[in-house]
Amino acid sequence: MNYILSQAREWQQIKQAQATEAIGTPAGVAYLVDAERYGMLADEIERLTKKIAKMTEYLNHGRSCPCCGESDVCAEGCSFHEDCPEAHKVMQEARGALE
Repeated sequence: MNYILSQAREWQQIKQAQATEAIGTPAGVAYLVDAERYGMLADEIERLTKKIAKMTEYLNHGRSCPCCGESDVCAEGCSFHEDCPEAHKVMQEARGALE
């Protein structure tokens, strides 16, 4: 994701430089518009990257079994799936989302 973000910022800088060279022309305006769009793209990539990080942290907390303490697969003899089937389902979904 960082590569994509750095590319978007680089494209923004290229378009800004082109706009500066073509200032006062229709092409300069077009370059400036492109630079703004690349900036918006980079901003959105940053926002989504932060959101994914928060969601991953949240899911990591939800994947640990309160019965056996395992994060990936419950230990043999774990009864969480019988004791709390709904909570077990949520835990399994969190584990699956992080695969």
